[in-house]
Amino acid sequence: MDSPETSIRLETSGPREIIQVAGPLDLSGSALVQQALFDTIVAASTEKRAAALDLSQVTRVDLAGLQLLCSTHRTAVNRGGHLEIGQAPDWFHEACQSVGFDQRRSTCPHRRGQNCLWRA
Repeated sequence: MDSPETSIRLETSGPREIIQVAGPLDLSGSALVQQALFDTIVAASTEKRAAALDLSQVTRVDLAGLQLLCSTHRTAVNRGGHLEIGQAPDWFHEACQSVGFDQRRSTCPHRRGQNCLWRA
């Protein structure tokens, strides 16, 4: 049985760019959205716009997908921008915590103030 492909949809909502990811965010899916995420973050930070991830349609995630999101967040912060997880299913936050992506335990040098991607 074939798994559905990962897709990305971009939407501007007021002062933010909404990045909606749908389908699996795993090793195969993360490779498909990596460039789109990077391009969106670069454009948003250049225009001084915040970016929010809508992960409500993600069907599964693995470590590669989480690392991609972490890398995207790092890129946003390094460019003076802001990225947050706007919407995600409860299981997604539980998956993040189970592999150590948790604001309470994070020692990420890109966590400035409350700008932590992994807050629930």
